[in-house]
Amino acid sequence: MHPTGEALLDLVATARHEVLLVAPFIKRPTLNRVLRAIAPGVPVLCVTRWEPREIAAGVSDLEIWDVLAARQGTELRLRVGLHAKLYRADGQCLVGSANLTDAALGWSGRPNLELLVPGQADDPEIEQFERELMASSVVADHDVYESVKRAADALRASALQMLGPEVLAEAAPTGGGTDVGLSGWLPSCRSPDRLFEAYCGRDDRMLTSAFTDAQRDLAALGVPTGLNRAAFHAYVVAVLEQLPVVRDLDAFAEVPRERDEMSGHLAERMGADIVGASATEAWDTLKLWLLAFFPERYRIKPPAGTEVFVRGRRLA
Repeated sequence: MHPTGEALLDLVATARHEVLLVAPFIKRPTLNRVLRAIAPGVPVLCVTRWEPREIAAGVSDLEIWDVLAARQGTELRLRVGLHAKLYRADGQCLVGSANLTDAALGWSGRPNLELLVPGQADDPEIEQFERELMASSVVADHDVYESVKRAADALRASALQMLGPEVLAEAAPTGGGTDVGLSGWLPSCRSPDRLFEAYCGRDDRMLTSAFTDAQRDLAALGVPTGLNRAAFHAYVVAVLEQLPVVRDLDAFAEVPRERDEMSGHLAERMGADIVGASATEAWDTLKLWLLAFFPERYRIKPPAGTEVFVRGRRLA
């Protein structure tokens, strides 16, 4: 057995209280092999990223959702822009370059050259990383799973000229994409209904400033080139579903909220990340995005008078 995979199996087998698996790319057979080495009843927290382009290319498997959902005491979280690989069993951990794939762990005919270095969970840097990871990740649920699946299927149907899996595994998303701190991002374009036209390079009905804002947002979202309208929409929805600020506001809007309530909650949630715009302006822009990309989930009621933001069913 390849030393990297053996080291990981040996580590998780020692766990008595908790196992933490953090990797951007996870394949279902590899995850199953690691889970079998963990004692029954030991809670497992798994954190990964679901970038639709990577799912479509087969770099990661969405099916890990089914695997983890079937195991008692297991939680799956998603972190946009995740690059770190960390595996912890109680107070011991391994940190390095290896994803949860057979190639990375040496369980394939063409293994990668990878590194996993032992460490201690009480190392201040590891403790800080875990705190930031939890604060900037979201719990995966069926809605997110379906959104990412639709986006990956739409990418394939759109005949996107994607990079091969080996290149994708090392390449950052186009234009900086989801690796540029989306956990603190807020949209700046106030014409999200025209975002696809800006994506296509047509700005005849957009002010220059709006077009510039749209290009900035597209770069932050990491939307790949060559998508048709349906694939573009599905991709943006899948990314928005995984943003902590969107999930937080969605939960806050379980009951109808007035405009001041939503903007106040956004200001509290984002704090110093709201720069160059008031909380009300920031909410007004984000609200337009939610209404544009989740028209069946959100609405404004009533259309005149005091504005109330209403959330319907969670299904996108």
